[in-house]
Amino acid sequence: MKGIQFVVDDAGEKRAVLIDLAEWGDLWEDFYDIIVARNRQDEEDLSWQELKKEIPRPLLFGSDKGRIYMSDDFDEPLDDFQQHIAFLK
Repeated sequence: MKGIQFVVDDAGEKRAVLIDLAEWGDLWEDFYDIIVARNRQDEEDLSWQELKKEIPRPLLFGSDKGRIYMSDDFDEPLDDFQQHIAFLK
């Protein structure tokens, strides 16, 4: 089949598949969705209300008040740049 190649072991048994995604990408997405669904079928169901509780709320202006600060010498020249500042004067 064009765009699909099987990888075989020394005994000639098929072990993997190479798929040309440009040609078969839509089919691959459907296949992948089925695999994900089957792997998740044993997960506990979660109600919409429970899910909303787990989603972080958007940040609000001022919500980090008191958590972020600047040192008192923030505007002071850095020692590393003293030679450049002296050059400019």
